[in-house]
Amino acid sequence: MCFDVLMKFNEIGARDESFKNLTNKTLILLGDSFAEGYGVSFKNTSQFLIEEEIGLSVANLGTSGNFGPLQKLLIYKKYKSLPHQGLIIYFLPSNDFTDNDVNLWLNKQHRYRPYFSTEKNPLVPFYFMNAVKEDRPFVVDENFSLRQFVKEHFWSSNAIRTFLIILREDDISKDISQNKNIIKSYFYDANILQQKNLILAYEEIINLANQKDVLFVIIPSEVDIIRNKEDSKPNSYKQQDWYKSLKSFENRKQNKVSVLNLMDFLPSKTEDIFFSCNAHWSPDGNRWASKIITNHIKSKNLFNFKKKNIE
Repeated sequence: MCFDVLMKFNEIGARDESFKNLTNKTLILLGDSFAEGYGVSFKNTSQFLIEEEIGLSVANLGTSGNFGPLQKLLIYKKYKSLPHQGLIIYFLPSNDFTDNDVNLWLNKQHRYRPYFSTEKNPLVPFYFMNAVKEDRPFVVDENFSLRQFVKEHFWSSNAIRTFLIILREDDISKDISQNKNIIKSYFYDANILQQKNLILAYEEIINLANQKDVLFVIIPSEVDIIRNKEDSKPNSYKQQDWYKSLKSFENRKQNKVSVLNLMDFLPSKTEDIFFSCNAHWSPDGNRWASKIITNHIKSKNLFNFKKKNIE
């Protein structure tokens, strides 16, 4: 492995400090492993760095393990009573389109998690009947070493080597489309139903947020970056329904919604922002993302960002 971290969890299982003393100035962060800060120490997570820069507490509800838009919606429904003044939502196209797609998982091993329903309302969670909760849930104490866990539980730990990108079924990171010469990227290749359901889930989160500001952060993977560079029409994904729908949220009058596309702010050496052994942000990547995010918050005056309110 290329990292060794201690992970601490609070009273609700979130990778964060206790939520018992949150104030109304808090921001809630929703997302998957990129939000949780997979592979980096707590002080190197984008959450911590954003807090340091803007002086507002960020309650991290990010969860590793292919955590899609429907799960983000359900988590927010459960915890929207936490004191907060706004939301940051990390959107990772490389698996957010597929995590809760019931059709994609019909002929695969069924994992116990919510999927978009095929009935009238896709947001009513569907669960496979033969998928059951783990009899022995994975429980860790407050100090959890990922490296030590792998060593103790996986005989093949010594076979883990440095890869450009981890290839996994759940994390469809480098599929090949029908055209064998084109790398599949969900910035470009999500089907219409996947796009529709994702937007429905994100729109419902905005509605639940009532009049609170919401910031969407679009995160490109290494594969997405490569595809965009090699595409005959770079940035043509911006004509996709999902992108136009997401941007249309900025026209809402009920609350301020902003969309930040990190693809538009890539550093010259994009390989430095990812770990060499997996597809997550390295410490450099978290610093890069947090800087872009905080600059965006300040320039758009999101979450009533004013220095006098933070002092």
